[in-house]
Amino acid sequence: MNKLLKFVLSPTYFYADFRKSKVSKGDRTELIKKYNQRYLVASWLLAAMLGLTWQWNEYPSDGWLVPYGIMVGVIIWLLPFSRNNEIFLAFLEDAHDKVSHKDPSSNLLFSERIRLALHSYLELLSNFAIIYYMIPREWFSKPLDGIWDALYYSGVTITTLGYGDIYPAHWIPKGLIVYEVFCGFILLIVSFAIYAGRGMERDA
Repeated sequence: MNKLLKFVLSPTYFYADFRKSKVSKGDRTELIKKYNQRYLVASWLLAAMLGLTWQWNEYPSDGWLVPYGIMVGVIIWLLPFSRNNEIFLAFLEDAHDKVSHKDPSSNLLFSERIRLALHSYLELLSNFAIIYYMIPREWFSKPLDGIWDALYYSGVTITTLGYGDIYPAHWIPKGLIVYEVFCGFILLIVSFAIYAGRGMERDA
């Protein structure tokens, strides 16, 4: 993927690739696991902090609307949305490499890859909840009154339960929920099936 495009879609992915290119294969394995754990903790801590501070999605109605919206957009792009894109692209690329029987770029075991995918699934849930919480309340049929509402909405979306008590009323959250479901499918169906299947093949 073009480096500029990768940076635009996911600054965290761009940074991770840069860091991994500077270390050995063995160190790259530890770096991947460390980043996976740190981003998971950071995502849930950010969600907790948002829940304990103020209502981000109560946008001001005065002249500060535009700069406030830009600030929220930059925050979303730098962490939760960037990480969502990174998780999607990284696992899709890794799954493709496994199917194509390419040499692995790290020494991760298949059991470790499944663990990373599970951590990433939980992080996706939290990251999308943060995004839903930070966008305008009017973009939903029913306002998300707190971070727990956002986590609940993200949870029923990524698991495709879709109770229908809250649904998107704007094209942006409509696109986000489709993307969240797609990211969840990539992790659960593609990655888990490939990792588990290749792991059993190796043990056979």
